[in-house]
Amino acid sequence: MLSVDSKNLQLYVFDEIASTNQWLMDQPEHDGRVVCIANQQSEGRGREGRSWISQGGGVFMSFSYPLDSGMVNFSAISLVMGLVVCRVLKAEGVEGVALKWPNDVLLNGSKLAGVLIEARRSKKQLSLVIGIGLNVALKGGGADMTDFDWSDLSSQGLGLDDRERLIVLILNEGELAIHQYLQDGFISLREEWMQCDAFAGKEVNVISHGEIVLSGVESGVDESGMLQVLSNSEVVKVHSGDVSLRVKS
Repeated sequence: MLSVDSKNLQLYVFDEIASTNQWLMDQPEHDGRVVCIANQQSEGRGREGRSWISQGGGVFMSFSYPLDSGMVNFSAISLVMGLVVCRVLKAEGVEGVALKWPNDVLLNGSKLAGVLIEARRSKKQLSLVIGIGLNVALKGGGADMTDFDWSDLSSQGLGLDDRERLIVLILNEGELAIHQYLQDGFISLREEWMQCDAFAGKEVNVISHGEIVLSGVESGVDESGMLQVLSNSEVVKVHSGDVSLRVKS
């Protein structure tokens, strides 16, 4: 039985579902936290309309987070949740975990997990729907297959029997981290995020709609979570939006 440190939590577990995020987005108004977990997703998705193929062997979950105010930087919460996954895995003894701005978790340079944040508006309130896909012990799928270089936790000694514990840890740690962010801002988490930055100091390309829009040296993130790129002796700040980051080959 899952034991999550949250009041008024409603938990829904499916063997298969189209998308945990979409299921939550389609639900009627509700009070408190709602968590949706699936063993498989047939129409899972990531950022920029990408498909996250989820044929079992991973953690595929979404949870709602009601907000008291609409003045929230959603993109920064994506960074916060990536940091949460990184924290949990490091505490579980996983080595080689790092973050790729804005929302990917890497294992030894290969994609391990991703975060998708969406806003859900109802008559009563604004809520965030926070989706997480984490590859545990994949069998023929489970990654964002447009990023062909992916990994899972099986090489680190974690398997399918560990999924429930990982879900509980991510939910509990996520609750604490989001509360910290809403109270103190991303600046309170910035240094920790940058310590996990996989691309720090590397030559990178910022890509939008398949085109390179900026090249330079990745220089961490600012106090709001925007990417900083040193280009032509000038630090350029990049909002997450529909852009992706690639190391120059």
